[in-house]
Amino acid sequence: MNPAEPDMENNANAQIAAHSALNDAELINLMFTGADRLPMEFAREVIARGTRMIAPMAEIIAGPKNWERGDAGWCAVLHAVFLTGAIGGKEAVKPLIDAIFPATETTNFWITEALPAIFGRVGLCAVDEIKIV
Repeated sequence: MNPAEPDMENNANAQIAAHSALNDAELINLMFTGADRLPMEFAREVIARGTRMIAPMAEIIAGPKNWERGDAGWCAVLHAVFLTGAIGGKEAVKPLIDAIFPATETTNFWITEALPAIFGRVGLCAVDEIKIV
């Protein structure tokens, strides 16, 4: 390693440790303060915590004001939708369906264009609910 280069492995390990030390609420709060600069380690930590993280992310998705934020929280619904889809399972279906109409109404193309792939990742457990919509 060149001494002038930062130690990337130690930096990544420090970020992983920092995110794993946060409780669920602190991790969710980062979605409102980190905008589009949250590191992959953040996402990995949320996904690793599994289905218990879906309820707080569903609250973000269901909050009408979250879809029109102008502060650093503008990206919270984007994080919530993508992370809910990454966690997957039957518990993820309703929040993802709840994202369809506000994403369309606010012309959030990052979400509307990704939803087919996100539902594809969730799998067959979403089919019946999608048919209703």
